[in-house]
Amino acid sequence: MLCADRRDLILLLASGALEAAEERELRAHLATGCPQCAGYVAEAQAVWSQIPMGLTPVMPSPAARELLRIKVEGTMPQAVESGPIPISRGRQPSPVPAPKKWGAVFAASGIAAAVAAGITFLALNGVIKQKDDLLRQRDAELSGLKVEVKNASSVINMLHSPDTMIVNVPPVEKSPAEARMLWNAKSNTGVFVGSNLKPAAPGRCYELWLIVGDKPADKLAAGKVEVSPSGDTTLSVAWKDPVHPVIFALTDEPDRPNIVDPQGPAVMVGKIN
Repeated sequence: MLCADRRDLILLLASGALEAAEERELRAHLATGCPQCAGYVAEAQAVWSQIPMGLTPVMPSPAARELLRIKVEGTMPQAVESGPIPISRGRQPSPVPAPKKWGAVFAASGIAAAVAAGITFLALNGVIKQKDDLLRQRDAELSGLKVEVKNASSVINMLHSPDTMIVNVPPVEKSPAEARMLWNAKSNTGVFVGSNLKPAAPGRCYELWLIVGDKPADKLAAGKVEVSPSGDTTLSVAWKDPVHPVIFALTDEPDRPNIVDPQGPAVMVGKIN
């Protein structure tokens, strides 16, 4: 018998389902130190060690527990081996080999294949999930970098223009927050740049306003100001029609869509000198 033919037998040996005669023969071969079969033994032990994790736990019946108790206590009667059957002299009949448990062999092979496939699937699924999480994280970081680059470009372009004025927008109350409004009256564009701002409370938001007069309609909503966890913010604004703001203000508003009039308190205010 070739070592490759012993692979399924070794799987049955590991499960305790091998017939006694085949077990003796197989153990005798393993005792010779065959390296190929030693590898099959390690493989079979690994396969059977994984099977319990894929099975649903089942409580043994009272009869099964009783049989187990009897066996553990050593009260189960021992099987008595029968002596050799006398055979009359003359031509000895050829021994008939015991039929192999091919059904058990196929079942064991099927279980091993299923376990191996399940382990491979779980491993691949874990790797794919890690890759997906990493890609989502990188996409988010890339989107953030694009926004930062766009904001930085806006600030640089504004600073390079001779028509840009820089207006200080200090906090109304004592606070480490700082802000500047870069405003270009010729192009009706601007960039609000702030640092050390406290993020808005849940259900609240910051809104930037361009105030062009004393009437309620003279308060122009410029957009929501998003503050990063580090307290930094940048907001670019632009108007199609000419506007002439005299005050820039940041208010703390109830978070709602389409903010058109200020309802919350001002937190930062800057005037054009």
